[in-house]
Amino acid sequence: MTSNQADAEANRTAAAAIGFFRHLMVLCSALGESHIFTHAKHPNFLRGFESGSDDGGLFVGPGNIPGETSTDRTFALWHDYEGKPVVVPIDVKYSHPTYDSTGNVVWGFEVSSSQWDTAQAIILGSFVEPDYLAVIPMHYIHQRQQYQGAIRDRYPAICDRYRPLWTLHPLQPFPREMGPFILPSARLNQSIEGMHQFAKGECSEWVNQHTGVPFKTPALTRFSPSKLGPSQKTKQSAQAVVEKIHAAFQEYSTAYRVEFTDLFPFLGDFKIVDLLHGTETFVEAKLNACKWRLKEAGSSNYMGHNHLTFNEDGEERFVFSWKAQWDYLYTVWEGKALFIPRDLFPSTFWLDRTSARLYWPADGLDSLYDCALDLGSASTMVEKIERILHTSGKAQKQIPILPYDEEPIKKRTIDRP
Repeated sequence: MTSNQADAEANRTAAAAIGFFRHLMVLCSALGESHIFTHAKHPNFLRGFESGSDDGGLFVGPGNIPGETSTDRTFALWHDYEGKPVVVPIDVKYSHPTYDSTGNVVWGFEVSSSQWDTAQAIILGSFVEPDYLAVIPMHYIHQRQQYQGAIRDRYPAICDRYRPLWTLHPLQPFPREMGPFILPSARLNQSIEGMHQFAKGECSEWVNQHTGVPFKTPALTRFSPSKLGPSQKTKQSAQAVVEKIHAAFQEYSTAYRVEFTDLFPFLGDFKIVDLLHGTETFVEAKLNACKWRLKEAGSSNYMGHNHLTFNEDGEERFVFSWKAQWDYLYTVWEGKALFIPRDLFPSTFWLDRTSARLYWPADGLDSLYDCALDLGSASTMVEKIERILHTSGKAQKQIPILPYDEEPIKKRTIDRP
């Protein structure tokens, strides 16, 4: 191996390692946010869909939203109150202290431009102490940025420098200035109830019941439920799919229930819960960016699936990779919906790292056609999905790919499928 080849190999390894640890940090944050949502059981606190402007919101309209689960209530909110200002958006963040180049400890989290404009509060967790949270009115974050003279960009960081590296004191889960906002995770619902009463005008002050500190904040701004929905068109299509399947199972199934996953986006777009056994099956919906095509090869037809999707920055992402944790894939082809078990996909789908489109072998199309759904009848669709779930069992996740086997994906110009 020449020196240039060795350098190129080292660069590829470093890039793959950086990508893996970046993905790991995102996964840790998602796990932390999921931990917060397990404590947020207030009936008027609703979780948003993946890629929404905000992670959740507080319903402040008249009465209560009907529904047994948070997913039921979220869809009822979108259906009954669309266009009406009945939601106070709340975003959930997770942070951990890090060291900067001078040896100081920095606490930080990112607020996107849309969250800056709409979120009325931030629920902040810490990796150092998961049993405590900080519920911060957005009014104070706005004031802090203005006081510091910070330039507002797409991701304004909220940080604090506390102590030098060489001291022997243990790391604190939150900086000292967040003291008035801290409370035990077990009291989160009490805090949400206080916020709910203040937002509806039922009390004059919003008070942290744990610290006794009143928040001097103006009235909370209300928005339409669309703020809890996705902004990307591809995710809007996925939301429509989840809503349709959820409504169908709610009406025609007694054995299963459709809910949002607890871990967006790593476990798919929704899950199907077996009410008898308590098991969960995770489903990924790939629609606009991943449509099926037929390829003529002599006298045989081959059905193919796009292997690449794109994030908001145009960066490529593989559909079939070690990062995929779903059990079934919901996709469309020529107006037909397909509900495909994970273990039905050929092994080449998981191993191929060069093709933009992957094709099924001709002798495997019959099993694929068995996964087609009738979208014209909700009851028939539910019956077919239940049959697939019953006959296939829970798909196995034995993917012969390790993180370091993947080549780093470079940005390049490509015609999107």
